[in-house]
Amino acid sequence: MLTRFFNHLKTYRFIYLFNLGLLISGFVFGCFIFTKQDSASLDSLNELIRTVLSVDYIKDPAMIQNNLASNIFLVFTVFFLGVSLAGIPLLAFILFTKGLQVGFSCMLYIEVYALKGIAGILLTLIPFVLFELIAFLILCAVAYEVSLSVWMTSFIKKQTLSLKSVLNHFLNYILIALALIFISTLFKIYLLPLFYQFFSF
Repeated sequence: MLTRFFNHLKTYRFIYLFNLGLLISGFVFGCFIFTKQDSASLDSLNELIRTVLSVDYIKDPAMIQNNLASNIFLVFTVFFLGVSLAGIPLLAFILFTKGLQVGFSCMLYIEVYALKGIAGILLTLIPFVLFELIAFLILCAVAYEVSLSVWMTSFIKKQTLSLKSVLNHFLNYILIALALIFISTLFKIYLLPLFYQFFSF
């Protein structure tokens, strides 16, 4: 399985570089948007992040369940986009917005906590989103691969694409993405409150 995955990385390295570029572009754009916020918006956002980073909120089972449900929903959204002809631009938009969210959040940490916010980014934000970003980076790359195959067989090669082989190929990476999301969820349940105590000390 690992050998197959590394071969996949080598074969589709340009797709991964493109996806990484989308994440970085979204990150930069998120930072830029933050600088355009007025003082009233910043006050509201400051209150929001203090609530989100409270121990009660972090340990709230509803927060964990909602986050897990939204990520699983997004995984299957990526899957359906991958087997469609219109999937590529929408997949690019998903990755771009993921980067935008991280960039905006990083700026918000620094705005609220100044230099201490860097510790907050490293201890709470990055571990919070790292596994999710890796999951969607992999899944969107495979979705691009499948969507391009659908497009090529439909309009250029005029061949019949085996739906069974496509689904089996995609399923392996869906399972990898779901495993990474569950690891992220376990981190949020068991480690994030501990890391938050170091950050808030």
